[in-house]
Amino acid sequence: MICAACLKRLARPTRGRRHRLAGLVVVVEALAGLLTAWLFFYAVGRDLLAIPDSFHEGTVWKSHWMDEP
Repeated sequence: MICAACLKRLARPTRGRRHRLAGLVVVVEALAGLLTAWLFFYAVGRDLLAIPDSFHEGTVWKSHWMDEP
């Protein structure tokens, strides 16, 4: 348990000097996020293109075990 006065002191923002490259770090993190998203969707697209045509025609679902009652 923390008393209200201690919690208020802990929650108070510290007045520190902001680093010179803080803005650059934000830009680099945003670019890294965009690159990661692009690589993910690129990989998903390549995997979808690698699926054989028979899958899209619906013939892959018509195997003999599904036709049996």
